[in-house]
Amino acid sequence: MKRFTFRLDSILKLRSREEEAARGILERCLSAQLNAERALDSANLDLDRCEQKLTEQRAGKSSIQDLLILLDAVRLQREHCVSIAARVTAATRAAEAQRQIFLTARRKHQAVLRLRDRQGRAHAEAEQRREENEISDFIISRHVPTESRSCA
Repeated sequence: MKRFTFRLDSILKLRSREEEAARGILERCLSAQLNAERALDSANLDLDRCEQKLTEQRAGKSSIQDLLILLDAVRLQREHCVSIAARVTAATRAAEAQRQIFLTARRKHQAVLRLRDRQGRAHAEAEQRREENEISDFIISRHVPTESRSCA
């Protein structure tokens, strides 16, 4: 049986490399998104602590200066949370965009793989038919009477 050669092997390798590169970038984007979400959780926890401390100071006997300092700290922490939330949103958008790029690269790679499999099956079937035809021809040629016998 003749060996199957896939003529688009270089394209298959290229698509595979593209998929792996897209997967690596996607993993980095997802990691950045996860880190931003963790930072937001931490900042929200700090904000809750600041607000709790402010509530405690308001209930107790505190000077106006202490309350102003705490109010300013709460305001700064809220601004920090808003900026981190914007970073989380940007990281989520980037991850989703990269996910689409990865899925496109994956579909292209899978299409070439399916083409290779389909061509391989077609080649195997054609070779099988060719071998069966050769065997049939050989068998028929053994049982066909020769001209010398038929003329006598």
